[in-house]
Amino acid sequence: MHIIEKKSQFRFADNTEDLSETDNFPRFPWLRKHLFPITLISITILAFLLRVCMYRFESYDFDHYLIKWYMQMQAGGGLFALRQPLSGCNYTLAYLVLLTPYIALHTSALAAVKSTSIAADFLLAASCALLMHTVVKSDKSRRFWCTVVYTAVLLFPNTFIDSALWGQCDSIYTSFCIFAVYFLMRRKNIPACAMLGFAFAFKLQAIFILPLFIFAFVSDNRFHLKNMLAVPAAIILACLPALLTGSPLYMLYKPYKTQVGVCASLDYCCPGVSTFLVKFPFSLFKNAQILFVLTCMFAALLLLVHTQRRMDKIQLLLMGTWSSLFCVTFLPCMHNRYIFVPDILLLLLVFAGRSKGDAICLFAESTVSILSWMNFLKKGYTPIPMPVLALIRFGCVLWLTLRVWQELHFGMVPADGTKENLPRFRWLNQYLLGIGLVGITIFAFGIRLAFYPFKSADFLSFVQKWYEQLEAGGGLTALQNPLLRFNYTLPYVMLLSPFAALHFSALTAVKAISVLADYVLAVGCAFLLKAVVPPCHSRKYWCAVVYASVLMIPETFFDSALWGQCDAIYAALCIFSLYFLMKRKNFSACILFGLALAFKLQSVFLLPLFIFVFFTDRRFRLYHFVGIPAGVIIASLPAVCCGAPLSMIWQPYLTQTSKSTQLSANSPNAAAFFGRLPFTEMRNVLIFFTISCLLVMLALLLYRGRCLTPFQILLLGAWSSFFCVCFLPCMHDRYAFLPDMLLLVLAFVSYKKSAVICAATEIVVSLLSWLFCLEFPYQPIPMPALALVRLSCLVWLTLRLWYVLKRPEKDKPLELEPLYSLSE
Repeated sequence: MHIIEKKSQFRFADNTEDLSETDNFPRFPWLRKHLFPITLISITILAFLLRVCMYRFESYDFDHYLIKWYMQMQAGGGLFALRQPLSGCNYTLAYLVLLTPYIALHTSALAAVKSTSIAADFLLAASCALLMHTVVKSDKSRRFWCTVVYTAVLLFPNTFIDSALWGQCDSIYTSFCIFAVYFLMRRKNIPACAMLGFAFAFKLQAIFILPLFIFAFVSDNRFHLKNMLAVPAAIILACLPALLTGSPLYMLYKPYKTQVGVCASLDYCCPGVSTFLVKFPFSLFKNAQILFVLTCMFAALLLLVHTQRRMDKIQLLLMGTWSSLFCVTFLPCMHNRYIFVPDILLLLLVFAGRSKGDAICLFAESTVSILSWMNFLKKGYTPIPMPVLALIRFGCVLWLTLRVWQELHFGMVPADGTKENLPRFRWLNQYLLGIGLVGITIFAFGIRLAFYPFKSADFLSFVQKWYEQLEAGGGLTALQNPLLRFNYTLPYVMLLSPFAALHFSALTAVKAISVLADYVLAVGCAFLLKAVVPPCHSRKYWCAVVYASVLMIPETFFDSALWGQCDAIYAALCIFSLYFLMKRKNFSACILFGLALAFKLQSVFLLPLFIFVFFTDRRFRLYHFVGIPAGVIIASLPAVCCGAPLSMIWQPYLTQTSKSTQLSANSPNAAAFFGRLPFTEMRNVLIFFTISCLLVMLALLLYRGRCLTPFQILLLGAWSSFFCVCFLPCMHDRYAFLPDMLLLVLAFVSYKKSAVICAATEIVVSLLSWLFCLEFPYQPIPMPALALVRLSCLVWLTLRLWYVLKRPEKDKPLELEPLYSLSE
């Protein structure tokens, strides 16, 4: 994406015929000639006065930490006090060196801290203006945009609240981060690495732009690995005065080790994914979150390698903004001020790209940051609940992710053919698909392995007891016992029996089956996309992307590796049945649907689709439906042959339906609004309403009188299953698992931003509804609010389905050639 220069012209509809020649000139022409320097001086003075107004405020951090460390330095004689670590101090040596001249001048601690931070604000504004100078191409408007950015940074509330009010030093390391990005844009990689080293010397949080350097190394053949030696050199140079006066070398890294070592909580008032995980054990999610971020960065790196093109300046800025914001949102142990660098980069992206969506994203993200700071500025004050702020930040991350995806598709700069401008690792492209699949598979397994020790309430209360009965009975032969009681289906218990016979632990057996089913589900979704999308060069890459997405969305590994549930089994069988339905192999589709039904009763949500296809496709015969009970019997046959009574085939279904006494069992659907109304009457109302709407859809399909295409089958399957979950009574929280997977595949097939937003929103709704059971009784967002969001997704899906059925020729699946054909 390139900058589109827009000339601002002010036109006045006045009559100049009667004016003299002198009257045609504007007032104060000399002022216009010197407008930019006058503006810069005025803004600088006003910004300084704004910060002076906040001088007297002493934050909690200053009263309890900073003033004590400053007094220790005063007592020790400034730089000489740094010969040994200050008691309880976790600030870096480079920052303490900056404070030592104030000690020699006998300046108060408040003046020293705040004057350093305020001076860094102006350095930050200058660095941002310099970066804008290299981004803007037009010489006429360059000075104007540099002045605008300088002004915006100084008046940005996040900057003066952080420095002048809070007395923090985030502007220092952020300035060096901006200088580093500036030199990367100029392709001066040694100064860029040096600036990264200076930033790292002041704050460990400078590591959040390290992914940008890795992206630049892959994208730019001029970037050599030896350039990174400038990073440690700059760190030593920043701390050189203290080292020359006798500070030990270990003080260079001791603050980093201290900051990492004292982390004992997933969340430190930073709105992000950790906000919803505060009740989980710290050790359980810490490694999983780190692996998740590494996997996403690995996927972005593979996508960048696959483009075989070099990033331009705007794309460097976009990738830096996205990667840093993604890290802060998903990594554990994040503090509220760690978002400072992403916010400044997002501010620059708004002025560089001039996109309305980026501007809205900046407003939302900066507001979230300021509101999350209030708890530290005024202890205990949180005007907006932290989960709400986290959801807004998720929206910003989703927007930037879509922007990165769009830029990597259509905006990459072609290499000019010279050796130094060709992208790195061009030879790797032919092996990229295999490397990506293996890497994602290993990373996904690592995330699931991190969740292995967790035992959910369902596991402790039910599954473990049933497994112990199986183990005591010798595995499959235990099913002969008529006293054996469980509400899991016979095929699933049959899968557990070999583990019981081999005396594996219950936790290992349950989670091994569920995790394996995740991979089968991912393969099934890839096959489903392959059936929908017409053959093309890049279809195999899209299948790999879908495979990776299914494995990496939190809903799949929360369900299997954390919760130990088996929803991936029936969902995978339903996906494969859809695949065969698209291939017009209807009997095979019915058998697979029967197998899915044998594992979970919730597979019935896909039954309306089979009825729709039966009425619209002549090749779908009535006898094909025999495959459904045949699949159920086939799945249960080994257990029956081993002595299990036939009644155990349908006993779990009867148990599940007869014990339902709530309109909504923690499921955010329409029934969540009617919890206080009579159960029997509202249950019947919701059932008949759902059946009526499905019959209306059948009538519409019959009136249309056309056979369904694979894309329409996918869309109709997602709609029918999602509609059932949204309106049927007695729905549990995990019943939306299959519709969510179909929506995810639909998002890639449709290739529309609205489809991606709908799928992402629905997955977040499902995860938030699960927290009530996983972290009982934690419910960060009220269930009716989640139900409204889910119903909004259903409305979008219904409108999309209506449009596709009404005008099929104008809404087709992805005509896939956007994944970078090298012949372009």
